[in-house]
Amino acid sequence: MKLFWVLLIAMMPSVGFAQQDWRVGPDISLHITVPNGGQTPCVVDFEDFIAFVQAYGSTSDDQNYNFRADTNQDGTVNFPDFIAFAGQFGKSMAGTSDECRRPFRTHVQISGEVIKAGRPFENVWIDAVPVDGVGSVQLEKTDSLGVFKHVGLARGKYAFVPNQFGYVFTPDTLWTTVEDTAAVLPTVEGALSFGLMDIQVIRDSVRVPNVRVSVLKSVAGQQAEGPWTGMTDPSGVSAIRIPVSDGASDLMGTYVVSVIDTTKGDLLDAWMSVPIQTADTRRLVLDIGHEASYVPEREYFFYDWNQQKVACEVSDSRLRIRFYDDVDVNEKMMLLDRLGLQDKGDAVFELRHDKGRFAVLEKMYQLKRSGLVRSVTPELHFGDDRVYWPDHVVIRFKDEASEDDIATFLQDVGASLIQISAGNHEVLFADLLSQDVFEVCEKYRTHPLIAYMYPDLRGRYRLLKP
Repeated sequence: MKLFWVLLIAMMPSVGFAQQDWRVGPDISLHITVPNGGQTPCVVDFEDFIAFVQAYGSTSDDQNYNFRADTNQDGTVNFPDFIAFAGQFGKSMAGTSDECRRPFRTHVQISGEVIKAGRPFENVWIDAVPVDGVGSVQLEKTDSLGVFKHVGLARGKYAFVPNQFGYVFTPDTLWTTVEDTAAVLPTVEGALSFGLMDIQVIRDSVRVPNVRVSVLKSVAGQQAEGPWTGMTDPSGVSAIRIPVSDGASDLMGTYVVSVIDTTKGDLLDAWMSVPIQTADTRRLVLDIGHEASYVPEREYFFYDWNQQKVACEVSDSRLRIRFYDDVDVNEKMMLLDRLGLQDKGDAVFELRHDKGRFAVLEKMYQLKRSGLVRSVTPELHFGDDRVYWPDHVVIRFKDEASEDDIATFLQDVGASLIQISAGNHEVLFADLLSQDVFEVCEKYRTHPLIAYMYPDLRGRYRLLKP
């Protein structure tokens, strides 16, 4: 309680504190330190101060730690954080009053239904787009019954736009004006126009880049359709769009798939009667000289310093991208515009149009082949306020590892040292296109010199249950 009053007295002359030039880390908003915004979400006021006091003196391992209150992200909420917070005290968040108070308009529910072939269509994004500047775009997905619900929208006119990669919708836009009562929108129907094949080529367990993959639909007694082709990226992956045949409603069938060396024109291998299903999230692996096979959808995880497996959720609307430092700005902007990606800051880019797992996979494929990026992964969520860098890895070497051992290891794996902090080596790997930081950590974490290694993360996270 004594600390509470000391900080309160210090808060009074906050105008003086506001003059200090304190740097606030990325992804930190001092406007709101109360989780979920509190009762006064638009203003930094006394309730935010109480939340800050509760977190004061805590570290990232403590129960009371508040990631928002740790303004410089050093793992401890202390006096420098208080100075930065005090500089924001009394300020208002940008945006309209309706936007800030959206959680309190829960009785205003705009709902609707999306169907496909007369049945509920799950996981369709419905963007609520304000058309007169009343607020920001709000995104919701349909549930297992094909129903979507937008709750707490600010008053104004909206366009509700359905999005799902490879599908067309009728109608393609719903218009309504949001007032103070609930409303039900007309039913939307979706139809598949094309699908995506996620294919990886390997030879002797090594990923094969820059070869052409050709896909041909083979139906007995009928003329073959295709071929549809794509080049493999640095990770040996090709993402190929397959259009739906006239009169068909899906991609189901058997296909002939081949791999060609474009430098010599040689056929490296071919696989007959490969089964393809619509919306199949497995990856087709073409192992040259062996049978084709499917593997489950890619998982993203790592093992922390306690060798606990850490879970994550994979975004189907955002990517984390690191561009090369010397990339031409105009070339970068043209690429982002062509791919429909919006810069959200802190290396996060959002898909403006297409959404879904296949849309994310295709954008990653195109980014890797662009030659402009050094790393790209989907945006991953490791729990509340958990952020990560897509190209930094933290390594703790064992005590018996000498400086020469460490230098040799880093050279052998193509990594460079960024800094050493609290005994941990933060490193950057040169090749993060054929393998990302999560694959790197899984590959080397059992090396004899390494105690543990994991992507550079900050904040809280949750563990996978055994």
